[in-house]
Amino acid sequence: MLVAPGSPALRVVLPPGDHDLLDPADTLRPVWALGSPSPGDDERKRRCREFCAQCPYPPISALAQIAKSPVGPRPMDPPFPTEKLTETCSTVSSESPLLPAGDEFVDDDFEMHMQVSPQYDDLPGILNFELDSHSSADFEHMFWEESATTRCADSQQTDLLWSLAGGDSPELDAQDVPVLEALPVHDGQTGGVYLLTGPTSPRPGSPEPFKTIFKPVDEERFERRGIQPGTGAVREEAAFVIDRMSGGQANVPVTTRASFEEGGAIKRGSVQAFVTETCGAAEDFGMPRDVGSAAQMVSVDVAQAVACFDIRVFNTDRHPGNLLMAGSRPYQCVCIDHGCVLPAWWALDMAQFDAWMDWPQVKVPPTAGTLRIVEKAVLCMGSVLMRLQKLELPKDSLWTYRICTVLLEKCVLNRHKSLHEVAGLLIREPPEQPSWLEMQIQRACDEAGIPSRFTADENGFEVFHVDESYHQPFPYGGKSEISAAIEARFFEVLFAIFEDYANAGKEGC
Repeated sequence: MLVAPGSPALRVVLPPGDHDLLDPADTLRPVWALGSPSPGDDERKRRCREFCAQCPYPPISALAQIAKSPVGPRPMDPPFPTEKLTETCSTVSSESPLLPAGDEFVDDDFEMHMQVSPQYDDLPGILNFELDSHSSADFEHMFWEESATTRCADSQQTDLLWSLAGGDSPELDAQDVPVLEALPVHDGQTGGVYLLTGPTSPRPGSPEPFKTIFKPVDEERFERRGIQPGTGAVREEAAFVIDRMSGGQANVPVTTRASFEEGGAIKRGSVQAFVTETCGAAEDFGMPRDVGSAAQMVSVDVAQAVACFDIRVFNTDRHPGNLLMAGSRPYQCVCIDHGCVLPAWWALDMAQFDAWMDWPQVKVPPTAGTLRIVEKAVLCMGSVLMRLQKLELPKDSLWTYRICTVLLEKCVLNRHKSLHEVAGLLIREPPEQPSWLEMQIQRACDEAGIPSRFTADENGFEVFHVDESYHQPFPYGGKSEISAAIEARFFEVLFAIFEDYANAGKEGC
């Protein structure tokens, strides 16, 4: 569990392991109360991690068999029905997403220094791959983790599934684990939401079974332009990856994907660590209007960290009910419900930041901590894009992440504009009129030769349209009229507009 010093009310349930979901100031520290792992658990976890790296929706039953299998020679065949595996696993392409030309970035997880090629093409654009003081064994381990042919299996995500499969309960047998109970939590606004509970230990006095939040993809019912039905689980996991790789200041609980069998049918969806003993959601609290009093409820750093996160993922569903308060005053914020983030770049018309938009903490200049968050987000943007591609997030969504991150860089990091001001560039006001960002995207489309237009719908709302032949629904492959030259020109023009705004405001661009 994560425990804020002096704040015993905050408990975020996570499995044991090497966790780095901490803010730079170490205001949250990991405290584990579980016993030492049984002999052979390291090898079993390694096998679970390898399996998760190759399967977008790893079956919990398969992980249970791995977790409970005797440690011996690595089997040639998986300890689970092959036909079940083919229903939940897929092959991932080896192509890399297009990264900003000439940018250098560092992946802190693996201490890789990479120089991105200035060439804009569909091939991997990485040159000068270099490792810092790692042995050959370390290199093999890291290559497995970062291979473009596999899905990245983060240690926190694997540990989450390990605990759900009963790996932390040595008294359980493998056949006990697949019996998972899904209890409805509430009628979610964006689809079904369930409390997924691991197997109950037969030993008297054993801890409560491990719990997670499960959202099946076949029960998604949200309607958003630029967000394909059935991609909510990928977006939930993408939100965790984005937050984690920039330091975890938004406290997005550990999130991954998995599948399990229920009633003869395979249910696939997102799995998120269950957050317990929060004080409530933001809607249960009244935020004072003056920044001094407001900061006693939620610190300026914490409030601005949430705003930075929501802007970067272009959140279309940040309402006061899915921003949780935890700990004691000043509260920590825990961000949940991210199935509606990162819409396509041509559908940025539904930004919603109601939970924090009127907070006085986001109306003051960015703090030093906020500047560090944005700086790290910019530095790791290339590696984040690679991780998001491995999740098979549509390339149209990767463009959105890049656009929003660079906007923060130009306005907040370089010119110290408030997050309230930047968020206002993404929000429609009035709602029937295009936002500032939408209008600048149309300008960039015109300059780059991408056919686009605004048309009024039946309710009089201006809707931005890009010719469908220029859509990029897949993270790689697929057919699109957007060539490397068109893409390069689009971003060149758009980022120049961002620079002009940051320097001179709306009048200057």
